[in-house]
Amino acid sequence: MKAETASPMFALLLSLLFVSIFAPLHLVAQNDLAIQITYPPNNTVLPHCQDINITADIQKGSAEINYVIYYSGPRTLRRIRKAPWSYLWENVPNCWAPLWAKVVDKDGNEAVSDTVYLRVGDVEKGEKLINGGFDCRLWPWTTDTHENAKFKINMYNDMYFDDSTYAFIDIANGGDINWYLQLVQSCPLQAGHTYEISFMADAEMEKPIAFNFQQTANEWTVHYQVDLLITDEFYYGPFIYDCDVDDPTASFKFLLGANNISMMLDAVSIVDLNATSVDEKQDKAAAAISDFQLEQNYPNPFNLNTTIRFSLPVAAHAAVDIYNIHGQKVRSLADGDVRAGVHSLAWNGADDLGRTVPSGAYVYRVRVQHDDQFYQMCKKALLLK
Repeated sequence: MKAETASPMFALLLSLLFVSIFAPLHLVAQNDLAIQITYPPNNTVLPHCQDINITADIQKGSAEINYVIYYSGPRTLRRIRKAPWSYLWENVPNCWAPLWAKVVDKDGNEAVSDTVYLRVGDVEKGEKLINGGFDCRLWPWTTDTHENAKFKINMYNDMYFDDSTYAFIDIANGGDINWYLQLVQSCPLQAGHTYEISFMADAEMEKPIAFNFQQTANEWTVHYQVDLLITDEFYYGPFIYDCDVDDPTASFKFLLGANNISMMLDAVSIVDLNATSVDEKQDKAAAAISDFQLEQNYPNPFNLNTTIRFSLPVAAHAAVDIYNIHGQKVRSLADGDVRAGVHSLAWNGADDLGRTVPSGAYVYRVRVQHDDQFYQMCKKALLLK
């Protein structure tokens, strides 16, 4: 009787032993699966609004591939279900894209590639947004409306701002609340990171708007919001957000409702200032030029003269310009090739014609170029008389 009751237990022990012996063999097979992006190479710089054929080398052993997924940071670009396992990313707008890929075989085993960093167009390292200049199409921006609010977005190429293209936000009905009209793009956040937000904007008349980072789930928590008034063609920012939350669901949103005033928007940028530690294998020349520094002018506020100081780790072309609160350039302090090192420029509060400008806030911008790499930084100066 005991022998009969022991038989099922013995069978169970055998089955557990079988699993414990052969399960490691499955793990070994899983480790044979590998994928690596072969094009574009790491730190490639390409022009915007062109097609990019992303390719990968897959090591699969005896496995049968089920699919490959290509990603740009947290965004899924495309799932590929058949050879040659490449993806033609069409009409790619300005972006700094951390590209990576995942391969999954028929047994459910998967492997991910290392990340390669791609710059498309004139963007800074660490740029979080895609198509901040509205260059080729609206993607990946989306629109969201509530109640009876209604608007449409047209992209124009008539050099209204500094570059060629911008978005015209044509509002038919702004509704009663600013969040009834939204322009949205996914923008995951990481705790401990600092984000610098800036954009160009203009409106038909003074227009109150807001922008924020908001959770896209559960309580729709707003992590950070700025309310401001669009008064004229101007560079707004930089606004600094010291993030204290991890939120992979977060979106960046412009809140444009509560009035029917149409507006123009361009050069929207969110730079992760911690990105300098992300890509240690980037090209040395590009790494050097991206590390240029711009100091706060001194004295500030100033009455008669102030000094603007910046430093370059390598020789480059530098342009230093002063803008008023309406985004109009009032003075060009430098525009030419400069050596590596520290540079100081004096501004006496006069415009390019030698006329003294009024008291108020001004923005000074330093834009540097080395080969095909472009970087710029801005700070505010206050003139008091």
